[in-house]
Amino acid sequence: MKYKMIIFILLWTVIISACSSDSKRETAIEEENSESLQDYQRIIEDGKIVVLAENSSTSYFVYRGEKMGFEYELLNEFAKEIGLELEIKTIANLDNLIPLLNQGDGDIISCNYTVTRERTKLIDFSIPYLKTPQVLVQKKPDGWQKMKNEEVEQQLIREPVQLSKKHINVWENSSYYQRLIHLQEEIGDSIFINPVNGVIGSEELIEQVSQGIIDYTIVEENIAQVNTRFFDNIDISVPWILPSGEM
Repeated sequence: MKYKMIIFILLWTVIISACSSDSKRETAIEEENSESLQDYQRIIEDGKIVVLAENSSTSYFVYRGEKMGFEYELLNEFAKEIGLELEIKTIANLDNLIPLLNQGDGDIISCNYTVTRERTKLIDFSIPYLKTPQVLVQKKPDGWQKMKNEEVEQQLIREPVQLSKKHINVWENSSYYQRLIHLQEEIGDSIFINPVNGVIGSEELIEQVSQGIIDYTIVEENIAQVNTRFFDNIDISVPWILPSGEM
């Protein structure tokens, strides 16, 4: 009988703990929803939505006095739909995006921002409207226009593991920077990773590859595709593989 009583007490303790845990989760969700509602109400009262944006061909830029960019167009239509003014703040240093958002300098980040576990601890992501892989950007050999395809291929990297003993410049706060570090362990060799701060954007890195200033970089495919129109001597055909669970 004593054994039954002990088992009963243990079971009851487990049930209480589970209920307590569920209750804490529900409370946390309710608090988060309440904060989101308060933020939305504040935005409505202000009459405008403030966007922290990178200055790029896919996010936001000004051409001949006209505001452009795919993400800008999306947000502009969204703002019109809910009857708000759209204010864009371009951020020169992408390292400051999350701190500025969390200290209240903006309401939304507009940027090619990979969803990672670490970032989800700091910010909330919207439902993705676009999924784009990352690609390795490399310069085609000089005189590639007059070379045969197989000659060009011999001088290009075709697998990420071929980055062994190579120099590559990437944004230090990007998901692919961490992936490069892990890749060294996987291939058992060194990759000379040059971390870049958020002042130098993806498009500037692409231009540096095209000019031969740096050897390689990694950027989002949609940005790379746009920039092949300006730099026809870059190759972006090698996909970059992220760790499982990140995109």
